[in-house]
Amino acid sequence: MSANFAYVSASTPYSNSGGDTSIPLNSINATTGDLIIVALRWEGGGGSDATTATVTDDQSNAYSLLGYMVNASGEDEKVGIFYCLSATGSAALSITATLSVSRGYRRGLAASYSYDGTIQKGSTQTTGGSITGTTTWTSDAALTVLADDLIITAHGNYNTGNKVSATDYGTIRTSATLFSLVDYIPVSGGSYTMGGSMGNDSYVQVTGFFESTGGTPSIIPQIMYHRTQMGN
Repeated sequence: MSANFAYVSASTPYSNSGGDTSIPLNSINATTGDLIIVALRWEGGGGSDATTATVTDDQSNAYSLLGYMVNASGEDEKVGIFYCLSATGSAALSITATLSVSRGYRRGLAASYSYDGTIQKGSTQTTGGSITGTTTWTSDAALTVLADDLIITAHGNYNTGNKVSATDYGTIRTSATLFSLVDYIPVSGGSYTMGGSMGNDSYVQVTGFFESTGGTPSIIPQIMYHRTQMGN
């Protein structure tokens, strides 16, 4: 059974370079029952940054963590994705993320998606990548998905001015310097590597996907990252 995912809306990016614990995202349009994706980015905690986030909104929806990734090199951006599988909607849903400690270069993006039936997120998996300067970005391994699954990538760059400029698959739904949110709904099942191009920089990303609970076989979401460092 296909979930028939469809993109509804995305927020304009929230960007603030100063240190704080709050990431007040710009509002999005969401209908009751939509899947809400919240992507966050910050820096300043080092390569083993243990900073966590919580996400709330003005409709009292509950958000769960899909996963975090931090660049363990000297360029210490950290990215996280949160989700609400079935939200109470609002034409201007107001979402706020709160960090456990103050961090700088905070970014926040959100998107909403409609679907049929019920959907699921299963267990997660992480993998690492090489550390070299690059103008391309990619998940480290292919995602094996069913037709009409929803793939989400939150992508963080380190050096000001850089962000995702093109994708091999999917659409850049919302993007600001240092941070981008990309989605892809494949028309056929198979293996897909999310990737594309960007300015020469380091990056870290989280990729996961969602599927219908009626999907056969059951494919679980995966989290992946690839981190690179530009030479000083």
